[in-house]
Amino acid sequence: MPREALISEKNFCVVKQWMIVVQTPVQSLEHLVSAIEKNIELVQGNYSHCMYIRSGGKTRFKSEDGAYGGQEANVRIVDSSEIILTIAYDLQLLACALSVIKYHHVHEEPTISITETWGCLSGKDDTRDNPNRYWNRQDAEAIHGEVARN
Repeated sequence: MPREALISEKNFCVVKQWMIVVQTPVQSLEHLVSAIEKNIELVQGNYSHCMYIRSGGKTRFKSEDGAYGGQEANVRIVDSSEIILTIAYDLQLLACALSVIKYHHVHEEPTISITETWGCLSGKDDTRDNPNRYWNRQDAEAIHGEVARN
């Protein structure tokens, strides 16, 4: 378990992390997800490419003077998703992640929120026979998920 853990138990620890939430139009979601996965280490224990995508939202905005497209009279609405990821609590890694997101995002002023947070990471799992683990359930295949397309 990491030394800087807030809590360190046999099967888990609680560590400080950065949580990044990015709003993006649905049309550009796959491109941004792919860029993030290729350029930012998203690791949770023995798993990589870890992020959460929340869909079904709408972004509202009105371009003002100085925006690339110029000032507009109307407020626009676009179907959007949020990408939520956590990374190690490291300023250099945070700067790298923000650079990747800013470069690959379709908006010139993307909505990106950053929060200092605590994350729970699993330690050695010696409970392989735990009936709650997905591999011990009849619906294991559905819980484990489908292969992502890139």
